Amino acid sequence: MTMPHIAAGELKQYQAKGGKVVGGQAVMGRLQKTIQLLDKNLTAPERRQLMSAASPFEFLLKATRLAVIHGFGLENDQSSEKLNRAILRGLETSQRLRERAEPTLGTSEAAKLLNVSPETIRQKVKRRQLLALSKGSQDRVFPRFQFHEHQVLPGFSDALAALGPISPYRALSFFLDDHPELGGKPAIEALRKGRIDEVIRSAHRFVAAHGT
Repeated sequence: MTMPHIAAGELKQYQAKGGKVVGGQAVMGRLQKTIQLLDKNLTAPERRQLMSAASPFEFLLKATRLAVIHGFGLENDQSSEKLNRAILRGLETSQRLRERAEPTLGTSEAAKLLNVSPETIRQKVKRRQLLALSKGSQDRVFPRFQFHEHQVLPGFSDALAALGPISPYRALSFFLDDHPELGGKPAIEALRKGRIDEVIRSAHRFVAAHGT
């Protein structure tokens, strides 16, 4: 059984909202040993289910869930089981956020929408002017909600910058969850109504409360 390539930086994004980030390298080492156990103990149907994963993220989620079901951990002890369960909760939270972020655009689609080059899109991501999610390997997708017609939604880049060096999944949580200071509405909805300054203040509060 061969595990699809998953970048360590991508792994760091897979965390429970408000939870502790698990270092990518440490998680990778644990996964490699856990998958060795899975390879020896899975039934044929379970192995087919695991290998049917359509992306590295889905593979990671399925592998961790199977490890929890079978009680596999790095040392197969209680502390390892708890960590596996914590990783699984983080993965499931990230999966739900990914689903809520749909529809998404690929890099070329985002470039065409904004009438810029793919390299410009990559630079915007680097400057934290666009929110990008990893799609396995080195590919990215962009939640469609951050665009309005053929431009970035006014105020979105400013709000994203106000969040600082936050993980994409924390940023998703900020934009999609309801906020009391915004009248119980999601930040992205407030931006669509032109409440940019309020959203930026809310972003600063979010970072102060939850960290990066």
